[in-house]
Amino acid sequence: MRFITGVNYWPRNHGVQMWTEFDREEITDDMRMIARMGMNAVRIFLKWADFQPSPEVIDETMVRRFDESLVMADEAGVRVIPTFFCGHMSGENWDVPWRGGRDPYSDPEMLRAQVRLVRHFAKRYRGDGRILCWDLANEQDIFARPRDRHSGWLWIHTLASELKLHDPEHPVTAGTHITSLTEDCGFRMDDLAGGLDFLCMHAYPLYADSCPERLDGVRNTYFVPFCAALTRALGGGADVLFEEFGATSQMCAEDVVEGYYRTTLHGLLSEGVIGAMGWCYGDFAVGDRLPYNTTPFEVGFGLVGLDGEPKGAGRAMQEFCGTLERLGGNVMRPAEPGAAIIVPRHYYDNSDPAVTPARNFRALFNSYVLARRAGLNPCIVTLDDDLSRLRLAFMPCVPQRRGVNTVDWSKLVRFVEGGGTLYMSYDGAALDGMGDLFGVEVRYPTIEGAGRAVEMQAVEMQAVETQAVETQAVETQAVETRSLGSLGVENPDMLRLRHATGRRLVFEPRGAQVLWEHVSTREGLPGHGMTGDDTCRGSVEGGPAIVAAGYGRGHAVFCDFALELSLSDDCGVYERMRPEEVYRAAAELSEWREPVWTDSPDVSATLLKSDDPGGDEIVLLVNYSCQPREVRIHTHGVDVDTHEAHVPANGAIVLGVKPARQSSPEMG
Repeated sequence: MRFITGVNYWPRNHGVQMWTEFDREEITDDMRMIARMGMNAVRIFLKWADFQPSPEVIDETMVRRFDESLVMADEAGVRVIPTFFCGHMSGENWDVPWRGGRDPYSDPEMLRAQVRLVRHFAKRYRGDGRILCWDLANEQDIFARPRDRHSGWLWIHTLASELKLHDPEHPVTAGTHITSLTEDCGFRMDDLAGGLDFLCMHAYPLYADSCPERLDGVRNTYFVPFCAALTRALGGGADVLFEEFGATSQMCAEDVVEGYYRTTLHGLLSEGVIGAMGWCYGDFAVGDRLPYNTTPFEVGFGLVGLDGEPKGAGRAMQEFCGTLERLGGNVMRPAEPGAAIIVPRHYYDNSDPAVTPARNFRALFNSYVLARRAGLNPCIVTLDDDLSRLRLAFMPCVPQRRGVNTVDWSKLVRFVEGGGTLYMSYDGAALDGMGDLFGVEVRYPTIEGAGRAVEMQAVEMQAVETQAVETQAVETQAVETRSLGSLGVENPDMLRLRHATGRRLVFEPRGAQVLWEHVSTREGLPGHGMTGDDTCRGSVEGGPAIVAAGYGRGHAVFCDFALELSLSDDCGVYERMRPEEVYRAAAELSEWREPVWTDSPDVSATLLKSDDPGGDEIVLLVNYSCQPREVRIHTHGVDVDTHEAHVPANGAIVLGVKPARQSSPEMG
């Protein structure tokens, strides 16, 4: 499968009036520039009101203009993704005048009208090689929300089925916004995956409250790859095209946007997506018109400037396309994962009003960042997936209600008994046998209050004993210790955080090894917007914070508060501290070794193999920080061109791979 490299397109001098102000010369020049930059796809929007001025009428003038655009793209060597029902665009909604407030997802007349439009195009362009796929809508989850998930399902399946009936040769997708990951907005990923050939996602860290740092910093640059991984997991393993990402030079310097683009593109490649498309082709010269006069920052998202030349983002895209072409141009898949992050059972519909999809998203996102910075390449799985292929599983911030059920919990216990390592952080969970699994005696839960400070000190880990389960013998496994003193931060073995939820489980170790212990819980930590230095009244001072215990043939690691949520709003936390050392400790207990990793938390290393049956393997190094890094490369079972590299700020390096004569099981 060819990797899709592309761009979302409106002409710079006309914007959303593309079809009523059809400029053949400009579109021709733009298609040629897209091709010169190395991209192979362009997403074009069929503005609903232009193409269907009334329910019974398809405007043939607009259709002929679309015909012409196909010719222009084809002559340039670029394939087209036509997008229907562009109700939302650049911060404004563009409705058809004849809708009359009716529900576009379940109203029979509205559905009939939409079927009429997609049928017209499916019949006219059946098997047309100039078209890459059909896209049902642009961010339908923002334009208008279905009254429930069943209405969303009905709309997706009705239109997709109609397209496939008359044009079975083209795949069908839908341009879904991150809203469908952070809210229960009527479009759930599993419902979408059931009707579509692959999933699309749109996400922008500039607009995300879970990305408080600079755009090209270590958390923001993981944002889009994480959204791709979560979309795939919630969609039952479906392929993902990351159809929109980008940033505006109205908010960020051009070099910052360039670095962000470069890291994000390579991060998406390492995540195994089928393509990446930037928003958008060019800066707009029509800032005095809708939608740009209400959202003026939208004029600066272009890969190409008003002068028609590539900006920094465009140069990053051009370089990425060149790299991909040298690698054969196909989708690349990461090696089989041994580590995973588990999605809560009720991601969308927990009965606790505080446990929202947005809350779950933040917990999982920071779990993903921690795992990647600990040298892991985790997949994201659901509790219905097979865990037997894994060695290490993370369950962040498990809530009191509906995080896991009793069947799930039994499955997780068996996973540990069989030799897996389970990490779990606490946010109210109370599960049968939890104390036995984690080697502790549960004393009582406390709610110390959100915003309280948490300080933890690492304790040097020497060994963790494996507990007997029924007839199993007691073992003692040595655990590699790691010096934390050379990580480039002050007191790298200390974590100072603001407690996100205030929930903490007080326990006493009963066979567990203490990995981190509470030093104090105080108000007034610098940089958190708190004042005063009084000791928290009613809080629990000191005691173990994170413990590890052997159980069966495996290990269990427990954190007594919602660590991942507590990281979520802390600007610069990954630069100031090393919270990933918690996850690294779990990885060391599991004895899982990635095929390749580096000694820098900022630089990931991923073993990738081309979808081409004869394709080569590569190692992709990606620097997720805005500072250059000198790294040492460690391998297990593979051999690479070099074991040392200079990785530029927000840069990436491709290393060749051949089977190793002798594996190197060391931990970085």
